[in-house]
Amino acid sequence: MTDGRVEDNTATGRARAARALATIPRAKAKARAWHQVIEEEGLPNQTVEALAHGFVRVHDTALLTPYVEKYHAMLTTVWASRTHAIAESVVEGFYPVALANRELADASQAWLDANPGATAALRRVVSENRDGVTRALAAQQRDAS
Repeated sequence: MTDGRVEDNTATGRARAARALATIPRAKAKARAWHQVIEEEGLPNQTVEALAHGFVRVHDTALLTPYVEKYHAMLTTVWASRTHAIAESVVEGFYPVALANRELADASQAWLDANPGATAALRRVVSENRDGVTRALAAQQRDAS
């Protein structure tokens, strides 16, 4: 890619370019990836997944902190307005798991508590995301002792 143009103008090339741009460790890159997938519609499944992989890839987890609240706020809207494949990719892929902290686990539990009427499939994905963080917290606690 040079000057914002994708040199490999195939579906795979565009997806890889999207992932690379979303991986850039800057708030602007994360915001752009979020906007492209969450606030707009119409991207192919492969590009959505690529953007999700790039979005959550961080060394500085502070880049994902602003997305804990945003993530939980968009869940029911995305789930209801997208195809099942896209919605599941978004809910799984944009979960800011790299934070792996109590605040994220608590926010996910709070969402589950506040949305008992959400579809079983959405609740399952959110629960699985929360459970991964809970396991990470237990491992962190064990490592610290």
